[in-house]
Amino acid sequence: MMIAGDPNMRSEDAARLRAVYGLDRPLLERYLAWAGQAVQGNFGYSRSYNQPVLAVLWPAPAQHIRLGRDRFHGGHRHRLPLGIWAASRPRSRVDYLINLFCFAGISTPPFWLALLLITLFAVALGWLPAGGMADVRPGTSELAALGDRLRFLALPVDHADPGPARRLHALMRGAMIEALRQDYVRTARAKGVPENRVLWSHAFANALAPVLTILALSFGGLFSGALITETMFAWPGMGKAIYQASWRTTTTSPWSGC
Repeated sequence: MMIAGDPNMRSEDAARLRAVYGLDRPLLERYLAWAGQAVQGNFGYSRSYNQPVLAVLWPAPAQHIRLGRDRFHGGHRHRLPLGIWAASRPRSRVDYLINLFCFAGISTPPFWLALLLITLFAVALGWLPAGGMADVRPGTSELAALGDRLRFLALPVDHADPGPARRLHALMRGAMIEALRQDYVRTARAKGVPENRVLWSHAFANALAPVLTILALSFGGLFSGALITETMFAWPGMGKAIYQASWRTTTTSPWSGC
């Protein structure tokens, strides 16, 4: 970047710069030197942002965790009830409709789904912002601030990672159907136990064991798979920071052809 930004740079000056920053050393030696500094908390200086790397990255993890937490609650909270509802009415129109919606979500590429959400809710209807984060000004009431935050969170949270969330519905439905076929459920119904109690107190507790395993595994995926969501909706988290760092490195590299 420094060489490309100075048209009067001579080859001797370029070689001196590479020596100052250690770019003339072997790759393994350079990596070990960087790793040694990183362990001490020194991640270097970003020429793209003209700031220390830690200053650039410091706000991103908190927003990344916040979005992952909201995606986990918003993306999975209604999947379990949908799976239970579909299992209580197997092969009905409701069951077919829920399955169609969920399997369509599994098959939809995440970036295309994000474009559809932005086009529909931000451009066509104008109900929600296309991206970014709420800027709460001093003096704003708590209710208004909460409303602004929810408006900006609605599309990223709804986008989430459609595959794992909708697969969770299918797993919940299958586990509930299997549990409802058990003898203890037939015995409870024969005793006159209300259907809601049969579903939630008898079948749900036994069907939840395999679902909790998948739920725990998908928890980490929500945080690691946020790059597309944060990039498409301009959410200032780690995913967007990684994308911006890669894009800036590619477009400013002397080997990029730019």
